[in-house]
Amino acid sequence: GGCEVFFFVDFEFRNAILQGIIGIVFNEAMQRIVRAFERRAATLYA
Repeated sequence: GGCEVFFFVDFEFRNAILQGIIGIVFNEAMQRIVRAFERRAATLYA
């Protein structure tokens, strides 16, 4: 038993420096969301 979850978020800033900074922060935020999902799924279904 298991599942696969896919999500895709695309964004672009005109300012390359801002794009780089926000990209790093955004990637960390997405990783945190995935980890929270995994923890909750483990709690409910483990």
